Parts: sequence; C-alpha cells; structure tokens
Amino acid sequence: MMEMSVGIGRRDQYLFVSFLERRAAVVRAGFPMKCLQASGWLTMPASPPFPYKWRSGVRVPEELGPGRSYGFDRVLPLGIMWRGFLVNAMCCTALLGLTQITLGGAIRLVRRRVREKRNLCLQCGYQLIGISGSVCPECGTSNVSKP
Repeated sequence: MMEMSVGIGRRDQYLFVSFLERRAAVVRAGFPMKCLQASGWLTMPASPPFPYKWRSGVRVPEELGPGRSYGFDRVLPLGIMWRGFLVNAMCCTALLGLTQITLGGAIRLVRRRVREKRNLCLQCGYQLIGISGSVCPECGTSNVSKP
C-alpha cells in the first residue's frame, strides 16, 4: 500500500513529505525572497525528537535555538536557491544605492550651509575673509551665494 502525504508550514518555510517508511523535510529561509534551503530525511517509525539527517544544512544545537519547530530539529539552511539569492542581492543593492544618494545629498547640503555661514569657499573650504571679489584664489570657483 502506497501512502503519501504533504504538509506545508507557515509561509512555505517548512515542507514535509511522507512516502512509505521515509519522511522528508525541506526548510527554506531568506528575505525578501527565500534564498537558502536545507533538506532532511528520516526513516519511520521514529518518535520525537525526530533525528533528521540534513543535507545542505547544519543542525542548530538546542543551547542556541529556542526549541523544536514543527516536530524536527532546528536547522540552519546553507544550500543556495539562486533565483531568490539574485533577487535579494538586487533589492539590497537598490536599497544601499538609494540610502547613499539620500545621505550624500544631505551631507553636501549641510556642508554648503556651514561653509556659507563661515565665509569659506563652497568648493574647497578655503577661508575667504579679507579677499575682494567672488572668485576663490585657491580653486578658482565663483563663490556667489545662490538664493
């Protein structure tokens, strides 16, 4: 008699498949897309705690993890799911670039305000006190304040 059952955990993080006397589990992790995966199996009948043999994953010792989840060991997935990995890399790169552009613009604005207030060259920071004209003698930039 062939018996097969499938169960899915919260947000597809855990996947169980039972077939005859073997039970398999797949653990996936990652944000915003799942990019790491571990798979494990055990021969039934087994009683909890289930001694899964993990492939492409490392079992987390009980001292480090908050306990068992879905009836089997906590596992750190190490197998790479390339599609999710590439999407996550693009999202992180876009977020880092946006942060750099925003912070860079804010820093330049603050630096310009401070240099205007201290009567320094807006480009190089050379002190313009006592210099006639609006051109910096150090770098040659016109330092006329824009309204």
